[in-house]
Amino acid sequence: MALNTLQAAVVTCAESITILHLLHSVPEQPSSNPVIDYQSRRTGHTLSFDREWGLASTVAFLARTTDDPNYVPAVCIEEIPEPACLQVLLAVNKARPEDGNQVLASLKERFHQIFALLALEYLIR
Repeated sequence: MALNTLQAAVVTCAESITILHLLHSVPEQPSSNPVIDYQSRRTGHTLSFDREWGLASTVAFLARTTDDPNYVPAVCIEEIPEPACLQVLLAVNKARPEDGNQVLASLKERFHQIFALLALEYLIR
C-alpha cells in the first residue's frame, strides 16, 4: 500500500470513529458491581453462595455456543427452596422481540438434556 493510500485509510478510519461517537456516545462507563455481603442472604439455601456462583459460571460458559455478538447469552440461577430445585433463566440480546428465539430454543433443549442426565445420575446414586 502506498503511503498516501495508507494515510487516506487512517484518516477515513478516524473520521468513521468520530462520526460513530457523535451518533452513539456511551452514556455511562461500565461499572463494577461486587458482591459485598452475601453472608446476609436469606436462610434456607442448600447451595452456598460460592457453589451457586460457580454453577452459574459453568452454565454461562456452556450457554456460549457461538461467537455471534448478536446473540450473547445471559444466565441466572435461582434456588427454589420448596420444592427444592434450581431454576435456570436464559436470555439473549435482541433487537426485535422475535430475534434470538431459535438460539433460546436450542439452548433450552441442550440444557434439558444436560440436566436430565444429571438428574438420572443423582437418582442412580
